[in-house]
Amino acid sequence: MSDNDIREAWLAAEEAFQKQTQNKKDYITKNTTLRSERSQKCSDLVYRERNPEDCHAPISWLTLEEEAAWIYGRTLQEFYEAEILGICRYISADNYKELLEHDCLPPRS
Repeated sequence: MSDNDIREAWLAAEEAFQKQTQNKKDYITKNTTLRSERSQKCSDLVYRERNPEDCHAPISWLTLEEEAAWIYGRTLQEFYEAEILGICRYISADNYKELLEHDCLPPRS
């Protein structure tokens, strides 16, 4: 791997991390609105009686921030390692033939 490849992998990891951060913010915003609307509708007795599936659905015990962190929780370093490893991260260490096919092992001396 050349120096330029390593720089490109880092830039790609930063881009993916920024996208994840934005997705996390969007998730929190969207679900805050949905939970608020649901709570408002279900506070009405008539709506609650006519739509029991809406008002009796379980609500997560996690805060939205905890939920988002669980869904979108990869670190920048994890994105970087995924970029460096490429397809090799999906190949089992037991599958020697496939590791060789994809250049996942260091060259023999």
